[in-house]
Amino acid sequence: IRILGLGDSYAFGQGVSIEEAYIKQLEAGLQDSLSKKVETINAGVPAYGLVQEVRYLEKYGLGLDPDELLSNVVYGG
Repeated sequence: IRILGLGDSYAFGQGVSIEEAYIKQLEAGLQDSLSKKVETINAGVPAYGLVQEVRYLEKYGLGLDPDELLSNVVYGG
């Protein structure tokens, strides 16, 4: 299962290590509970909004052939 995570600095994991970002935590949790290989791709970018996420998805994200998409949108964080 390949999961593409889009979003802003929260998705990116601003201020924490790559392994502490929520998308990697999700990967670890799913890997423990499923009998399938789980791969997550963290495409979070600080200051991105929904418009930039859609542009990223169209330009790059769909080419990564994800099975699932996660969109992390935080307003007024």
